[in-house]
Amino acid sequence: GLSFSRLGKKGSLSMVRDCAIWYAFNTAVGVHASEGVALINNVAYHSLGTTYKIWSKGTVVRGNLGVHCVTTLTYRGKASRANLEKVDWEDLPAVFHVTKDAVVEGNHAAGSERIGK
Repeated sequence: GLSFSRLGKKGSLSMVRDCAIWYAFNTAVGVHASEGVALINNVAYHSLGTTYKIWSKGTVVRGNLGVHCVTTLTYRGKASRANLEKVDWEDLPAVFHVTKDAVVEGNHAAGSERIGK
């Protein structure tokens, strides 16, 4: 996957646009402490853990698709869907895990193992 980490305000110079990321054996795209990174019109397929992990203010997440996000336990064959309620929060991925300070528009998620109630 791709990682933008500790770029500060220079993060606004970075962009991932019209890209396909498939079989990421970790987070497909992560943004941490990098303000203003733009993620536009990308597709990520089969990430191991959270697909788009955005923990920076001002990040633009627009028009992205995330498909087939699995837990590390399922990938290793150690958990069945019925046992996922006993798994720690960190082990339950989401297609989009975004902080409140990001700009999020027109994204789509299909197939995540996070439990919703």
